[in-house]
Amino acid sequence: MFCDSICRLKRRDGDVGDGDDAGRIDVTTEQGGRLVADQVLLAFGRAPNTNSLGLDRARVKTAADGGIIVDANSRTNIENIYAVGDVSNQFNLTPVAIREGQAFQQCRSPG
Repeated sequence: MFCDSICRLKRRDGDVGDGDDAGRIDVTTEQGGRLVADQVLLAFGRAPNTNSLGLDRARVKTAADGGIIVDANSRTNIENIYAVGDVSNQFNLTPVAIREGQAFQQCRSPG
């Protein structure tokens, strides 16, 4: 089911007490996968929230979606400005943003 998208959700008829599968959800994916679930979590992507950062005044380049453009070392087009986490719109996952911030802090800490 990984790398697949849900194309159909249908709740089974009946009350939960009417049988083991009553009230459960039939899930069908675009690649033809099927499963029965108690609950389904749908997560939608994030968008960088950079509008109020003054990036235009600092001349930091951004993409059409507002994400700050960075290189492989998280550097922007301005020599002393770096961007990590969701604002760079690369890997919008909380653990990734936390680790990027920690790694950057360790690299920049004196001594």
